[in-house]
Amino acid sequence: MYTTLHEIFIARDIMREIMSQWSVYRVSLSNPSFDILLEATRKVAERIGGEVAFNYEVRGFGGRREVCPIAIKLPGKYGNGVGIRVVDEDSSSKIEVVGDTWGMPVTVEEVGAMIVEKYVSIVMIKSLEAMGFHILDVKEDPDGVEVEAAK
Repeated sequence: MYTTLHEIFIARDIMREIMSQWSVYRVSLSNPSFDILLEATRKVAERIGGEVAFNYEVRGFGGRREVCPIAIKLPGKYGNGVGIRVVDEDSSSKIEVVGDTWGMPVTVEEVGAMIVEKYVSIVMIKSLEAMGFHILDVKEDPDGVEVEAAK
């Protein structure tokens, strides 16, 4: 069992170097907006040096292939990027991020977490504007997003 965050990151980096696998990162969002998901994906792609593609065939080890409505193209050993799609299950929607990220600078889980973070910050800013607030400043850093707003 890993006891510190540092040990977890070391284990993750070791596995990234020695193993290829198809990964799926899944998160529930209530009625996700495709437009906001696309905006969040564009911001993440820019941050990690990827390129957004549409109806893109994401490939992985062993010939695995899945067509996704949105993807971030990234070069890897077996994969060619990560795919993003919305899946409806049990009367709720989930965003899935899929791919084989061996040899890429990020994992599927990291891309998924960044997309969720960007998605939530975009929704928060749009909600504040809808309530009549003026956005004065937005500061983004690895720890999150800080929004300064006034009425």
